[in-house]
Amino acid sequence: MEYARIQGLRGEQQFRGFMNSNGIPYLWIDQETDTMATSWKSYGGKRPDAVVPSADNDVVLIDVKNRKVYTDRTDSDKRYVTLDEEDAKRLRATEQKMGKPVLLVYKGDNTTENKWYAAYLSEAMKEAVEMKDRNGKIYYMLDLKEFTNFESMVKDGISTEGLQRQLFN
Repeated sequence: MEYARIQGLRGEQQFRGFMNSNGIPYLWIDQETDTMATSWKSYGGKRPDAVVPSADNDVVLIDVKNRKVYTDRTDSDKRYVTLDEEDAKRLRATEQKMGKPVLLVYKGDNTTENKWYAAYLSEAMKEAVEMKDRNGKIYYMLDLKEFTNFESMVKDGISTEGLQRQLFN
């Protein structure tokens, strides 16, 4: 199993532990290939990792990432995480198909702390900077200033109402 996949699985496991220890209700979605209908695969979306109820009696789709938090070499106050182009496209397709926003949740950069950063995909992508790696693969650099502490977001009650109108109307 490749390193990135192992890291992803580790992050998802840690996120479930965080959710359980904080009493946050969620529905975890099995990511095995045989758990998605062929007709569902055809639209090009990505299965979210979890579904969480929102304060406005709706649901939020969550995609968990366990990626390094980078600090800009010239400005130590600027910190960012990455999202590859393929993930971004597939998550946008999921938003459109489901009519629900996707919340990106990233693990904090200190592996001993249990802090999670969260931002809606559409909001995080507004200020994203496109980059290419040495192989030409496109990544988006997402500024952590667009993210909030996930635990605070949940305690304040995740609301999707305004965002839903903006995205789907």
